[in-house]
Amino acid sequence: MDFGVSIMKEAKSNGEVYLMSVGCVLDSSNAMIYPMLADGSTDLLDEGVSLRHVTEEWVDALSEEDVVKIGEVVDNLNMNIVDDPEYLKDGILGSVLELK
Repeated sequence: MDFGVSIMKEAKSNGEVYLMSVGCVLDSSNAMIYPMLADGSTDLLDEGVSLRHVTEEWVDALSEEDVVKIGEVVDNLNMNIVDDPEYLKDGILGSVLELK
């Protein structure tokens, strides 16, 4: 059994998007980010952080694949990541737009 494939199938069914480059799980229903435990599960005891409040260092650590995953969630939620248009150019949305 391929553990990675199993995790991804589970993620599809419950709305979790695995961001392997930063060791986090993104809840696609509300754009909250939670730590990923060593076994690949989500730390639901953690309060999580909104995608709107991630640090620049966290964004810089994202792989291109994970940036695209985040972009899809942002699009599906029809979400404005931040209120500051200047940040959008350099933040997650800017990274997604560069890849498109």
